[in-house]
Amino acid sequence: MKFNELDKKMRIYESAHDHSVIPGVYIVARIDGRCFTTLTKDKHQFEAPYDLKFRDMMIETVKHLMQCGFKVLYGYTQSDE
Repeated sequence: MKFNELDKKMRIYESAHDHSVIPGVYIVARIDGRCFTTLTKDKHQFEAPYDLKFRDMMIETVKHLMQCGFKVLYGYTQSDE
């Protein structure tokens, strides 16, 4: 399956209208950044193709989000920038 097909299928499960979490049910939070090219190339001039500072910022963001109230079991970060 190509990425675009998977992306389209997964977006069905994403909704801005979901306002509660059902106890005992696992949830997946997919957080997609906006304008990351502007952030990584124009604002911070990170090194291409891979910058350790950017990696560390992404890891710290995931750690922070994992400690924001829910019992988080797993965190993952990935960027195509």
